[in-house]
Amino acid sequence: MTARRAAAWVRALTTTAVGLALLLTGWSPARADDAVAVRDGSFQIEGSGYGHGWGMSQWGAYGAARQGLHWREILGFYYPGTTITRLDASSIRVWLTADTDASLQVLAEKGLRLYEPKARKYATLPTGSSYAEWRVRRSGSSFVLERRARGGAWKRHAPGLSASRPWQFDTSDDVVSVVLPGGRTTEYRGRVGLIASGSGARTVNTVDLELYLRGVVPAEMPTSWHGEAVRAQAVAARSYAVRLREHSSTSGYDVCDTTACQVYKGVATTVSGRRTSHETSGGTAAVQGTSRYVVSYRGEVALTQFSASNGGHTARGDHPYLTARKDPYDGVVQSQAWKVTLTARQLAAAWPQVGTVRELQVTARDGAGSWGGRVRSLRVVGSKSSVTVSGATFRGRFGLRSDLLRVVPTATAIDRRWQQTGGADGPLGRPTAAERDVADGRMREFSRHTLFSSPRTDAYWTVGRIRDRYRALGTAESRLRFPVSDEEAGPHGSRISRFENGAIIFTGPTGARVVRDGFWRSYRDDARLRDTLGVPAGEEVAHATLRTPVQRFSKGWAFWQGGRAVPLIGGFGGHWNRLSASEQRHRGVPTGPETRSATKGVPVQRFTTGTWFWVDHRVRETYGKIDERYRQLGAEKSRLGLPLGTEEAGPGGSRVSRFEGGTITWKSGKATVRYR
Repeated sequence: MTARRAAAWVRALTTTAVGLALLLTGWSPARADDAVAVRDGSFQIEGSGYGHGWGMSQWGAYGAARQGLHWREILGFYYPGTTITRLDASSIRVWLTADTDASLQVLAEKGLRLYEPKARKYATLPTGSSYAEWRVRRSGSSFVLERRARGGAWKRHAPGLSASRPWQFDTSDDVVSVVLPGGRTTEYRGRVGLIASGSGARTVNTVDLELYLRGVVPAEMPTSWHGEAVRAQAVAARSYAVRLREHSSTSGYDVCDTTACQVYKGVATTVSGRRTSHETSGGTAAVQGTSRYVVSYRGEVALTQFSASNGGHTARGDHPYLTARKDPYDGVVQSQAWKVTLTARQLAAAWPQVGTVRELQVTARDGAGSWGGRVRSLRVVGSKSSVTVSGATFRGRFGLRSDLLRVVPTATAIDRRWQQTGGADGPLGRPTAAERDVADGRMREFSRHTLFSSPRTDAYWTVGRIRDRYRALGTAESRLRFPVSDEEAGPHGSRISRFENGAIIFTGPTGARVVRDGFWRSYRDDARLRDTLGVPAGEEVAHATLRTPVQRFSKGWAFWQGGRAVPLIGGFGGHWNRLSASEQRHRGVPTGPETRSATKGVPVQRFTTGTWFWVDHRVRETYGKIDERYRQLGAEKSRLGLPLGTEEAGPGGSRVSRFEGGTITWKSGKATVRYR
């Protein structure tokens, strides 16, 4: 196992590399999950189990015991093909990792001795008020023994043993009280000694294997659980320790006391005068009831890895007896499901090279268990790049309980809209591509329509010729941005899709045409303007000579003038369209919509340089200085009445406009009016 985590140190002790074992057992990754987009700045992760899932599940052992299985049957289920054998009595050496100060300090107790293992010589240590604590530390290549009274200074003490060899403390009661950095005291059975480690030293507890297990079993499993489960744990822990001892490549110790091996807490710990026992009656009974029994495979003690919970399915390990199989016992007593939320910021902090995190995607699984099994690889997709990491790395980075997990598919706006409209049986049809980024939002192709959504808009579709035009523009990357409506019935029998900055309007005769920005706002908000112009028949352009936006509609033209769209329709529009570019520049642009003369009853259109009148089915114009004088006189309300034509050349280089009631002549900067 190790207790709850598979550490690299432990895996280094196994006889077969993980990658080779996967190859030999025929493992192949399950299909990749769909990518999941970030939702409200986070991802929901759900999983099952606690630990790596190899070998025995502790919660599963509890569930199996509750269902009547004997400890031998429990171990037979989790380590198939193995047998139960019995070993001779032996001891084990445990590295006490909490003692980090490169020395070994113990309480002075009655019967305390210093032992030199190689010479098998003892030195009984004195007691009394001058001997509160003893300490062994390294001094170069030798060892030094020191003593001190309570609160006093350390003083050297000659034990009469070889200083070049490691020493061990033991007591007549077989329990040594080790003072650890920080002041707490932990009691250990057997002997506790100091061994050289590089330029420093390690504290090692040499203890009878059965006594060692009394400090392991309660640390690995609650001993209040069903007795058969606790006994199965005792045998698995014993087997695991022996396996590590037999295959250890380290010098001076066999196992450590943490989850990197299996947890060992000793007899008891005292902190600030309060003693907490680590050994329990239930744990001791389980050890004694299975004394010296181990799990074996083909004459060798098995690597009996275990974890708290396998989430309902064991994981394939490095040995034939560590198989992947469904576990009907894990979850019997208590569900092992879990959920966490990971924010995009947490992910970006873990892998800053990807930029803003947008998606997570499980790219490979081991094929055994829920959702296709444990995660073998996962891709983090960001705004700058993506990175693929192992499931173990992802789990460890965020302290997740196991790598039997999934990224919960978020109900995106596109997902919700598709479901609301009937899914594959609705108007959208089936998805034909995965949801993907576009601009600052998302899009997804369906067999009939395309859905778009953004942080500012819900999901809306485009279809047919409007969709084709939107695609040609660059979809949401264009100035239109995202749709704010589905395609629907538009003005004058058209079809329309509305967007953040405009619309696309389609009819058979005009095709799919874009109206955007100011033209769109005027057209959208002014029903009279819509009725006047009809539907767009061309795209907005910048007039070559007038330097103003112009757009053609089915009933005329629209000019951007004075912060609004001004229509030019009917005969006026046709007349303007027949003019040359230089003539159009000379007339300017309309300053307001067509009106009707109150006195003459004819249509009138004002331009920046003059006035047009519709008389006898023709356009009659006044412009420039003549138009200014005409308007000063009251225009068509004056005695001059309506114009009869367009300004023309007169005698002597003059310009003349003829009216119903006279003429206006412009010459030498002066306008002369003659009435009939």
